[in-house]
Amino acid sequence: MLGILVDLPGAPLTILAQAVGHIRKYYIYMSLIGALVFPISYFLFYWGCPAYSAYVAYIVIYTCLVYVRLILMNKQIGFPIAIFLKQVIGRIIFVTVLSFIWPIILTNIMEEGFLRLISVGLVSTLSLIVSVFLIGMQKSERVEVIGFIRNKLHHIYTKE
Repeated sequence: MLGILVDLPGAPLTILAQAVGHIRKYYIYMSLIGALVFPISYFLFYWGCPAYSAYVAYIVIYTCLVYVRLILMNKQIGFPIAIFLKQVIGRIIFVTVLSFIWPIILTNIMEEGFLRLISVGLVSTLSLIVSVFLIGMQKSERVEVIGFIRNKLHHIYTKE
């Protein structure tokens, strides 16, 4: 999950590179740097590191790839790195940290068992939804989501 979270912000930049037609250089850099996960993981295993070290290598390499993508897009089309870091990466980090607070508190105060599993699952889901809605979305996006939900609820209750 953390690997996906690290790789996700780069997806729009990949589409941007394709849209402007600067894909050769972009994919050469992405492929070469992304492929470093394999030799780095190999050497980590060779040196006796635990199995999860491959995930750590993946996360580090793909975090670096986000910045490489930003630099390439900045050089090719003048993509604003600071704005992207603030409006996208900053929000992702803030939402991620906030959505972990309540589940961690609940995990620490409850005894292990099925009730804790269900409680932490529900609280995790709710805290993520609230964090994304309040912090991860801009006001116009929140208005659109509320309108969509109202429209769906209206259609459900008017059919009866």
